[in-house]
Amino acid sequence: MSNINRLKQTSNPPNYSHRLKSFTNHRKQLKKHKRGEEAKKQTDMSNGNPERTSSKKGIKTADIISIISVFVSSVLAWFTFGLYRTAANDSKTAGISASSAKMSAIIAQNTLDETRKYDSISLIKQQRAIDDNNTTSQLVFDRANKSLTLQDSSLKETQKEFYIENKPFIQLSEISVEDVPGTSSYLIKFNIQNFGKEPAQLISFKYKALGDDNKDPVRVDFSNMALVDGASGQYIPMQSWYRANQNTGYTPSGIFTAIKTGKGCIYIVGEVEYINTISEAKYLFKFIYKISPYPSMDIKTIIDTMYEMRKKTK
Repeated sequence: MSNINRLKQTSNPPNYSHRLKSFTNHRKQLKKHKRGEEAKKQTDMSNGNPERTSSKKGIKTADIISIISVFVSSVLAWFTFGLYRTAANDSKTAGISASSAKMSAIIAQNTLDETRKYDSISLIKQQRAIDDNNTTSQLVFDRANKSLTLQDSSLKETQKEFYIENKPFIQLSEISVEDVPGTSSYLIKFNIQNFGKEPAQLISFKYKALGDDNKDPVRVDFSNMALVDGASGQYIPMQSWYRANQNTGYTPSGIFTAIKTGKGCIYIVGEVEYINTISEAKYLFKFIYKISPYPSMDIKTIIDTMYEMRKKTK
């Protein structure tokens, strides 16, 4: 027994045992007090104690207020969370918008750079096209100008040929020599003929004839020529003539004999001034012919020239 008590004393020191005992007693008192309180409550309820009733009501009101507070806090928390989520979405949207704006700015800058580059290339191409066009236009203009020059030259040449072909052209034709019976002179007959296609009008006709005993050509000038009466003002249509009969006048007997025997010749010298009645151009025709009438008619041209003296247009 002593050993057991010692063991108990050893395993449970006095201080711990005292505390355990006190704690046990305190619990018993709490249970007792609680049972008394419950009994008192039941009694108050059965007796209709107003203080107890109001205390119960007060407890219920507080619970309701607490519940409402919890609900309001929940609503506020939910609303706050919604605002936070909206703000977060707005922040995210703002970030996306900022990124999009930045990307748009980059794209716009790249577009502007490419546009400038394209515009620069386009301007260079346009300038080259303008230069090429100017060069081509100059070549076309030069060719056209050259063509016009050639056409103008051709036209002028055609006009010249037409003018030469159609202008009046006076020549002597149908020349003949006849003896004048009982005299030592010869009668020379010829036509002043217009071989052109436009009419001519004689202004004047100067003429002289002389004999020579030398059959070789001689120098003959146009001085001392007599103006042929009746020729001035004669109108000669195209392909027509004016008939002239001119007497050589007195011929020395020696020259006359030489001509009759075929050892001499007759020179006729003259000039015809006329005008083109259409263009009013003025011309001068000069001639010298050597005629050997015997033994057969032989005519040689010494001078046969036409000069255009003046050209006048209406």
